[in-house]
Amino acid sequence: MRGTGIASKLADAAVARAAHDAMAALWPAQKARFDGWLANDLAGIPAGRAKWNGIELGRHATAAILALRANDNSAHTIPSNEPGRWRPDPVSMSTAAVGVAWGHVRPFAVPSVDRFNLEGIEQGNRIVDYVFDRGLVPPGGCGCR
Repeated sequence: MRGTGIASKLADAAVARAAHDAMAALWPAQKARFDGWLANDLAGIPAGRAKWNGIELGRHATAAILALRANDNSAHTIPSNEPGRWRPDPVSMSTAAVGVAWGHVRPFAVPSVDRFNLEGIEQGNRIVDYVFDRGLVPPGGCGCR
């Protein structure tokens, strides 16, 4: 539920605009849908300086984050028909290999991943094997092997 204070109005407008701009940048074919959602969200916020400042804050924040992440190596597409390698989802046939090359992505929450032992992932090992081989499974297992 939305608050009624100035800070709440600013935050609501900023989040609505930031979400819209991020989704529109990532999925441009659906921009019309996102435009409708944004209009609906903003219609519920009374006009005023807080609303307009929030809209601008959301716009600037999203632009900054998208610029920061623009060349982070997350847009890998590595389709293959080799066993054990990533291949497109047969339903969506998306060529976006989301997550398949996260080892090459510039971190966004820590300065570096050098302290983490990721040896073995690069050789194409299944993540399940990687987790089991390092004893990272909780007692009782996970039922995934």
